[in-house]
Amino acid sequence: MNIIILYFILVYFKIEFLFSRLIASRKEDSILIIKMDAIGDMVIWLDSAQEIRKNFANKKIILLCDKSFYELANRITYFDQVIGIDKKKLFNVFYRLK
Repeated sequence: MNIIILYFILVYFKIEFLFSRLIASRKEDSILIIKMDAIGDMVIWLDSAQEIRKNFANKKIILLCDKSFYELANRITYFDQVIGIDKKKLFNVFYRLK
């Protein structure tokens, strides 16, 4: 029974991956930084974020972070765009597509 469930999960993610490739995407000169740490780890990492901003001043820097850090990250000028996500909702397909 577990093998059948695993098979359906793998098929689901494969189909989702294929559909995500069909969605038109824009080509931008940007950098995506994914930091899903807790707030304390993110605060310690901010010096590195400052260096990334210095080294890539001509690029759009997008931070993908946990929603608990979203408000603080929005106030920091190192990022052009901040996307906060809820880790608990990642298995919801509609949440991921949004």
